[in-house]
Amino acid sequence: MIGSAESYYLPTLLALRNLGGQATPKEVYSEIVNDLNLVDEDIAETTSGGESLYKNRVRFARLILLKAGLLNDESLRGIWQLSDLGVSIDIASLNARKIKQVVYENGKFQVGPKNPVQKFKVLYQEESSEGEDTREEWERHLLQILTIRDENDQQYNRSLDDRFEKIVASLLRKMEVDIDQTIASRDGGLDGIGTYSIGGILTEKVAFQAKRYGLKNKVGRPDIQSFVGALTSENITRGIFVTTSTFSAEAIEDARKRNNTVQLIDGEMLIQLLRRYKLGVTTQEVIVEKINIDDEFFTQTHHAKYHT
Repeated sequence: MIGSAESYYLPTLLALRNLGGQATPKEVYSEIVNDLNLVDEDIAETTSGGESLYKNRVRFARLILLKAGLLNDESLRGIWQLSDLGVSIDIASLNARKIKQVVYENGKFQVGPKNPVQKFKVLYQEESSEGEDTREEWERHLLQILTIRDENDQQYNRSLDDRFEKIVASLLRKMEVDIDQTIASRDGGLDGIGTYSIGGILTEKVAFQAKRYGLKNKVGRPDIQSFVGALTSENITRGIFVTTSTFSAEAIEDARKRNNTVQLIDGEMLIQLLRRYKLGVTTQEVIVEKINIDDEFFTQTHHAKYHT
């Protein structure tokens, strides 16, 4: 059953959160279909004007969320994006009535605290295989979050793997790669397929694979070969392999020999890209006043001449 327009306010907000904070309308529609368990009969239902009814509900929900300040207006780019408020607000405190009331009364939501990192079941950090870890604190912390595992809960791990794939898809979209999220693959397949346009003239098909490995678990040559095989079977010209760990020397050499058809992004590059494109990472400029003392000014006495 499609339900009322109001029943799509929170699912639309949640869908964007699940998709990394921004997504194309197509991705939002797909996420909502899965979350609400819409069946073929629901998807086929139309308005009196012949428009898809559930998509009509989602677009109306987006309009309300925009007016409530929970979304940014990124319609010109074809991207729906959460605002800072939409990212930080406590969804448990929301319902359709509150959202509608805020919109019609032109009020403001109160921002609740973000969920702390301690919500995760297992936190661990591995030492750098190169010896002393020279990463900054924020880099270590981000890699720690990205590589969380729970040995006793495989369903939880799969959920985090799926989340990581969505984060990678969101990052690539910010890098102007139009990615359509695919069903998560566990056998070396592709995690996302889309297109990349150069100047709006040359368009290439591109796909990515995301591996959320522990910091000591390197991606090897067989992983690259399997990825290339999946690209070939889908007739895709370029691929992007993203991991939270590193690539073995053999994997790097294998990718290099493929004439730039496979781009590698390791954990170090990944966190820098997340920072550059401000995806889950924000920066704050801090001005520090440095005071220098001119010792000579206070101690120099020879040849000094004083005039009255």
